[in-house]
Amino acid sequence: MNKILSILFALLFLVGILAACTGTSAPEVAAPVSTEMPVLEEIPEPEETLPSATGVTSANVQVRLATEALLSHFGSYDEFVEFDGGGHQRIAITTETRILDFSFVELKFDESSSSAIPFSLHYQEQLQPETPFVVTWAHQGTTPHRGILFTDEENQQRLFSIRQSDDGGTLVLDEIEIHAPTALPGTATTGILIDPERVWESITVSSGFSDDPHVLSAEAALQVFEILSTMEAEELLEPYPNQSQQSEPLFVISITFVDGGTEEILSTETGLDFFRFTGTYGPHGDRGYVGGESGVLFEILMAYL
Repeated sequence: MNKILSILFALLFLVGILAACTGTSAPEVAAPVSTEMPVLEEIPEPEETLPSATGVTSANVQVRLATEALLSHFGSYDEFVEFDGGGHQRIAITTETRILDFSFVELKFDESSSSAIPFSLHYQEQLQPETPFVVTWAHQGTTPHRGILFTDEENQQRLFSIRQSDDGGTLVLDEIEIHAPTALPGTATTGILIDPERVWESITVSSGFSDDPHVLSAEAALQVFEILSTMEAEELLEPYPNQSQQSEPLFVISITFVDGGTEEILSTETGLDFFRFTGTYGPHGDRGYVGGESGVLFEILMAYL
């Protein structure tokens, strides 16, 4: 009997084990599908950089096409339109440090073509890093016909031609020697007024930097007229570019005569040299003038500015 019970319990234990091995697990429930769009992480745009260009001086003056993308990096720019109408590109001259006496020039090469005479088409006292110079550009032939002239950080005058690269893909600045013909001798003269015998009625002075005119006192006007009539001067009727007067005047003297006529005398930016234009021109379009120097005149006029 005990043997039969032992066999029965063994069978029941074996059935329990088999039931456990063949049991099914609960089915997995799929996660609900979201209908919301995923939020993409914002990837910052790469910082914009200026188009590359070839540095040519210690001031790193460069020339590029004046695209909207380039000009958007600057708050403002100076512009000179040489060619009207469509079909012309615009180029931008930029610098990393301030340069002085900047001119956009026409180039006239001498016979050897190793140096050129610069003829100024546009002049400004300086070119600043934050304010590019933009000009219309027309490629003409293989010989450069336009360039830039300026004074660099070492106070050296530099002349560069502007040309397209050999593959036509970029613009290039090439430094060239300035061909300075022997300066024409000026004619010594006394005074810079057209007719010192005319009787003046009033004299005013203003600044070339848009200052309002100031009427000189009778005493000061008399001194000014006397100096302008008797100062040692030199007359250059047909100057070369290196002899021309191009700077913004510090003083503009306006003389009104009793007969109703007027005469204007200008100074250089230093205010020490005074001149008037003669109405004549040099071989490259530079205006003729007669001028002289006077520190006394400078002191008188400075009291009114």
